[in-house]
Amino acid sequence: MGLLDEAKTLKETIVKDRRTIHQHAEFGMDLPVTVAYVKKRLKEMGYEPEDCGKSGVVATVGKPGKCILLRADMDALPMKEETGLPYSSETDWTHSCGHDAHTAMLLGAAQILKNHEAELNGTVKLMFQPAEELLAGAKDMVENGVLENPKVDAAIGIHIDSQVPVGQVCYAPKYASASADVYVIHVQGKGGHGAMPELSIDPLLTACYINIALQELNAREVSGRDMAVITTGKMISGTKENIIADTARMEGTIRTLDREVLANVKKRLEEIAKGVGAAFRCKVEVEWPFGCGPNTNDVPFQEEISGYAKDLIGSENMVLSEPTMGSEDFSFVSQKVPGMFMWMGARMEDDSQVYPLHHNRMILNEESFPIGSAMHAHCAMEWLKNNG
Repeated sequence: MGLLDEAKTLKETIVKDRRTIHQHAEFGMDLPVTVAYVKKRLKEMGYEPEDCGKSGVVATVGKPGKCILLRADMDALPMKEETGLPYSSETDWTHSCGHDAHTAMLLGAAQILKNHEAELNGTVKLMFQPAEELLAGAKDMVENGVLENPKVDAAIGIHIDSQVPVGQVCYAPKYASASADVYVIHVQGKGGHGAMPELSIDPLLTACYINIALQELNAREVSGRDMAVITTGKMISGTKENIIADTARMEGTIRTLDREVLANVKKRLEEIAKGVGAAFRCKVEVEWPFGCGPNTNDVPFQEEISGYAKDLIGSENMVLSEPTMGSEDFSFVSQKVPGMFMWMGARMEDDSQVYPLHHNRMILNEESFPIGSAMHAHCAMEWLKNNG
């Protein structure tokens, strides 16, 4: 029996794992129910899972030698689910980015790898991480040694995609996804009565001009050969319609595929924000609370892994695609070791049920889950066979 057929025999278990995690969705670094469930399932398979960082879980299978890491994220998003599914989330969080499926697929791969442990020509390390949506979980696990003891030589990440057909896997040459740096711009003005604006310094007006001025970066300072997305998604100011506020706050993200472009855009954002603020007599401060670099595929490693993937699902189902301008904190791993990141199709057959990731009505086609488990296990086993 091939690994894909073996994975299909585990479909009921993989789906059960996913639905259980889905119902008990948790956010950020605080994942006590999810972590306990993952560790319980791994122990049932014969693993000895260990904690890593604030809420990460690590387990290994195989023998001493080369080590390849397989990663899944476990956290949900802060939104209420509206799918109407019988296993809908019972919490204030929702797995509308598919991390519940990632965790279940890696648990399925863990069972396959355990079944074939004697055949492994090295070690497979399983990484279950928190807080991908905060771009913090992978960083925390890397800082707490997930790439050591045993030392990781290469890594694979798989993300589900609700708009790609089941059976297809997409991957981009070199760049898998963009960086993401979150900015917070604080604008200090002088509050007062709305009827006497001349006695105030309006921070909201200033924030609006800053937001408009930031669009100049893409229009005139980023080469047409490069990509940068600058989005202010949140502006907060004021308490009443006839009061000029004292302060305003802007929050947004910068996304690029190039580290030099990112550094320059961040520098210029600060200069523009402070310059516009000074022109309107406001004091401006800029914070960068968190972020991650571009998620890059190591080209030789990518070519090797994509070859194994083609053997599993057919070359016609491995689809070259453009990099996504979304972000992925798997970049904290791929910065350290050769990595490859793939997008696995899980589109519903009924078009009326197809919603994008991060939508609170997003539904995944569960037929895709065994493919993800088989992909993890097959690529890891083949890489160890040829590199161990």
